[in-house]
Amino acid sequence: MPEDNKLAATPQASDSAPAKNVQLDAHLNAQIDALLAGRFADPFALLGPHPMWPPAGNGWVVRFFRPGAADASVLLQGVSEPIPARRLRPEGFFEATLPDSQRTAPAPSSYRIRYRTGYGETVETFDAYAFPYLLSEFDLHLMGEGRHYDTYEKLGSHLRTLEGVRGVHFAVWAPSAQRVSLVGDFNRWDGRVNPMRARGSSGIWELFVPELGEGAIYKYEIIGALFNEPYRVARCGAAELEVPEGAEIVIEGKILNDVREPEGPFSEFTGYASYRSTENVFVAERIQMRRDAMFHSIASGTASDHILISCVAREGEILNSLRRCPMSLPCTSQPSPAAL
Repeated sequence: MPEDNKLAATPQASDSAPAKNVQLDAHLNAQIDALLAGRFADPFALLGPHPMWPPAGNGWVVRFFRPGAADASVLLQGVSEPIPARRLRPEGFFEATLPDSQRTAPAPSSYRIRYRTGYGETVETFDAYAFPYLLSEFDLHLMGEGRHYDTYEKLGSHLRTLEGVRGVHFAVWAPSAQRVSLVGDFNRWDGRVNPMRARGSSGIWELFVPELGEGAIYKYEIIGALFNEPYRVARCGAAELEVPEGAEIVIEGKILNDVREPEGPFSEFTGYASYRSTENVFVAERIQMRRDAMFHSIASGTASDHILISCVAREGEILNSLRRCPMSLPCTSQPSPAAL
């Protein structure tokens, strides 16, 4: 009887391996589909070095996306010949299987990706998705509390050397975003090439781009929670700030912290007037606007109106948070104050 039980268990174990492999392939294909559609928000779960799953083997693979590449390979330190990469999608998604001797994840600086463009040009680069993140959990904690006094050194773009490789570290706060990507002349303004890493619930996204130099032109491509479409921002003309790329009017200037002047009273359409107050002075230094620009504003008269208008933005934040949970949720609606 014990021997019979052993034999009966063997086919079940062998049957489960192909089923798990099929499920893994389906999951991988879904991730690749999302990446190629520009909708994938967890790039480090797909790109870069990853362990192989049995029964495929116990080694490591490197996945990368190079749009329009004719062929590609991986140059690994200690391996004399380039490791050919298998094209998984015609758009330019590749996977290279590292030698069996590679039992651990390769160091970020230990391999380079070589690919040939559709024009016949050969390019070699480090893999951005092999490098770790730079912002610490303590940084995120202080930023979340509003007590990080060196935020200007953490967010934005900064030249850094990581794992012995010089490059640029990018970080941006986009709490309601579903996906944030870097776009620029270095990736032909393709938001699918450099999606950024979301740092949990902090709302901060970051990515280190190796070998990128000072002066590179870039923007952030952001997919918001409400419209589910990329929302691009651009640097201002003078100030080191980002504004919506399609902004009608952009006013740049300085707030004089040590200068205050009386302001008001202002009459309101409700028949009341605000109190006279003393406020800081803002000095406009640069104004840009589109031809026939439109000025958008919302005027509300009661406290309940203000609360109701704020619900519109709050719905996007709620929807984005709930979508991170393992559930299918098409939309959310925050009730008006009168219904509470």
